[in-house]
Amino acid sequence: DNLLVGAGLALAKSARPGTWHPLAGPLAQRQLESSPPQLLTEADLLDLMERHGIGTDASMPQHIHNVIARGYVEVLEPGRFIRPTLLGAALCHGLRQVDVELVKPTVRARIEREVTNIAKRRRAFSEVVASALTTFREKYVIVRDGMGKMLEEIEWKRKKWWQWKEHDRTFSQRKGGGKGAAPGGRSGGG
Repeated sequence: DNLLVGAGLALAKSARPGTWHPLAGPLAQRQLESSPPQLLTEADLLDLMERHGIGTDASMPQHIHNVIARGYVEVLEPGRFIRPTLLGAALCHGLRQVDVELVKPTVRARIEREVTNIAKRRRAFSEVVASALTTFREKYVIVRDGMGKMLEEIEWKRKKWWQWKEHDRTFSQRKGGGKGAAPGGRSGGG
């Protein structure tokens, strides 16, 4: 929630380094806790892939199988929840450091749309292949040049591995516990 509204928000947006503004009221300190987002199930992921135009009905389950087989995520029972592994989280965060578009569905969805346009005879095969290759070459250069940032992120994640282990212990203790308990620390009720 944004605590600034109206005139206070306008003043905050107009603030510049070195300027001084009186406080409108007393300062207050609050202690809040955050929790990780609810983990997705395989069905949730399939639904999101469909909504974002990633894959076809035939290819979407294969995409999920690939990320599991490559060790980027693991499937937790009960419920078939998908949780990123250390490798998956490090790769995702590292790629985000070098090009945020690499961890968003936009590039893949755009290529999927173009392939559909070939099937509907709206675009020529050679144009779509040339466009996709140009995109992939650009992304390759960005990743190659950002490899140092990616490696830093992977090393940072490796050092935080103990926190993941603690989460595993907590999850396994909760697994058979309270009714409606779900991975990610929230109850299944919403």
